[in-house]
Amino acid sequence: IIAKKDEDVSLILQHSYQVPHGYSKTGRTESEFAEEMRSYSEERCEEFCKTLPKGLNVETKFTFDRDRHSPAPEINDSAHDAGADLVIIGARGRNMLTAMFLGSVAEKLFRSDADIPLMVVMSPDKKFTLADVLEYL
Repeated sequence: IIAKKDEDVSLILQHSYQVPHGYSKTGRTESEFAEEMRSYSEERCEEFCKTLPKGLNVETKFTFDRDRHSPAPEINDSAHDAGADLVIIGARGRNMLTAMFLGSVAEKLFRSDADIPLMVVMSPDKKFTLADVLEYL
């Protein structure tokens, strides 16, 4: 947690999910598949919350993006509405070079607003190389 021990810190965990193309091949409707995705997201969020310090004020927000747009504007709006001091977003192993080719939510947030600091974190075990970019071209 990025805060002093005596500070009153609130954390908003926001997850925007989309139903992948081809969901109909599973035999489920879009609504059914979306509900399964939400349930899975809630379970993973619960597990993550167990790793946070006790007594931390945590709010969770799950949104279904039916139109498959980037969640960047919604994240930005939520941060402004909450009066956030910092937005922290996880990267999916992409670096700046690959973001130029593939785009990313983090990159869109980075370009969208300069008045709320943005921290992008990446798992050290996930690497995305130029070879991965060429595979998508």
